[in-house]
Order: sequence, then structure tokens, then C-alpha cells
Amino acid sequence: MAEQAQTRKRWIRWGIVALLALDVLLLITAWRIGREKDLTDALERLRIQHGLLAADVGRARDIRNRLPDVRLQGQRFYKDYLRSAAGGYPAMVADLSQIAQKSGLRASTVSYKQKEISQHGLVEIDVSTTVEGDYQNLVRFINGLERSKNFYLLRDVALVSGASGLKLTLELRTYFRS
Repeated sequence: MAEQAQTRKRWIRWGIVALLALDVLLLITAWRIGREKDLTDALERLRIQHGLLAADVGRARDIRNRLPDVRLQGQRFYKDYLRSAAGGYPAMVADLSQIAQKSGLRASTVSYKQKEISQHGLVEIDVSTTVEGDYQNLVRFINGLERSKNFYLLRDVALVSGASGLKLTLELRTYFRS
């Protein structure tokens, strides 16, 4: 009987060792599968990132190829829409007065201050003007500014009701070629 118990214990021990070995084998297999999935996911992320970077490089090449056309458009804009600083001030004041007159408004003084932007060959002009009239004429005036051959950026607008109608104070910005 003692020998039978010893044999039984040996078989149990070998069974436990076999189960532990099987557990270790399953653990290693699960780790490898998880690692392969992580590597597969990482590879897919790299493929996506490569596609995005390749698209960025393609866009950059397109931009580089279009630069000569953009430069020509910029030169045309400077030439067509920005006056020379030599005769720009009287022409700007005359243009603003003419737009106000066509709109049926009374224009008061035009004041301005300039700032050199030498690295671009420009003079930046901040313009302040006030016009008076009814609402429809004020809308026509702003529309006239938008359609003017001169380049104006509308920076600020203040509208006040007065005895003789509405009073519109405008802060504009324009540029001259230096």
C-alpha cells in the first residue's frame, strides 16, 4: 500500500509539473500574441503617419511649384491696388471725398498717420474720417469703399445719431508703395 501511495504521489507531482509547464507555455503564447498585436497596431499607426506625411510633402511641393504665380499676383496687387507714396495722400483724400459725395454724404476732415514697413517696401497709413447722412447713404459709402480701386481695410466703425442724421466715424488702413 505504501508503494501504491508513493506511485500515486509521483503521478500527481508529474501531473502538477505538466500543468505548470502547460501554464507557462500558454503564458508565453499569450504574451507573444499580445506582442504581435501591439507590433501590428504600431505598424498600422506608422503606415497612417507615413500617408499623412507623404500628403504634407505633396502639398508642400504644390505650394513650391505655385510660388512664381503667387509672386506675380503679389506684384500685380502692389501695382494695381497700392498707390505710390509720392502722390498717394492727395489721391486717397480725393477718393474718400468722391465716395462720400457719390453716396450723398457730408464728409468732414480726414486725418492719417503713417508707419514705414521698409522690409516690404510699404508705408502703412491709418486713416480716420467722419461722414454724416442717412442710413442708406452710409451703407452706399461703405459699399463704395469696398468697390474702390484703392485698397482699404475697415478697422473700426462708430455710429452716432445726431441732429442732422447719422454720424459715422471710420478707422481705415491702407498702404502705399514707398
